[in-house]
Amino acid sequence: MSCYAERKKKRYKIFKIFLTIIILLSLFLIHYHFVSLPLIKSVSESKINKIVHEIVNNSANSILGQYDYGDFVYIEKNVDGEIEMIKIDTIRVNLLMQMLCFDVQKQISGSFNSIILQLGLFSGIAYFSEIGPEISIKVNINEIIHGELKSEFESVGINKTRHALYIYLHVNNDLILPMSKYTVKNAVRILICENIFIGDIPENYMEFNG
Repeated sequence: MSCYAERKKKRYKIFKIFLTIIILLSLFLIHYHFVSLPLIKSVSESKINKIVHEIVNNSANSILGQYDYGDFVYIEKNVDGEIEMIKIDTIRVNLLMQMLCFDVQKQISGSFNSIILQLGLFSGIAYFSEIGPEISIKVNINEIIHGELKSEFESVGINKTRHALYIYLHVNNDLILPMSKYTVKNAVRILICENIFIGDIPENYMEFNG
């Protein structure tokens, strides 16, 4: 066999190996993007949501225990004892909201910067999601935690109305995955206080600044 034919055969062999690697790599990337990644995101989001909710609830339990309904809401009545107006001390509520945001931010920043996934999860097969060595996946807080006040009235029986104040804490985290990064958004509802009123109450309430 001539040297030219031998070199040509060698180049063809190298080309086949290179083409095989490209095809296998392409198949792997397609499988990872369309099969593995959605499962990884789903499991990761579930883990992050659980951790965030635990942190927020622990923080709320430690801070809110010293307050009650009368600390945030003032009720005005007429001479007949009927409710005329329900006023919310928004300054005090906002201070509480800032305390919660600061405490949650501190706890998350200090103790929550990664989650653990099993290597089998990257196969894209749910059956293998809890199998294999552990892999640490980085999680970052991508913005300042902020709160939102909600006031809700709800009929709870004949001539009875429940009034509740909630804070919705919004916590967004960036999940850093191989060849991918996406944001996990959480809005955790925290009950600040509640009260049951008997009788008619005004349809509207007025917020005030202290």
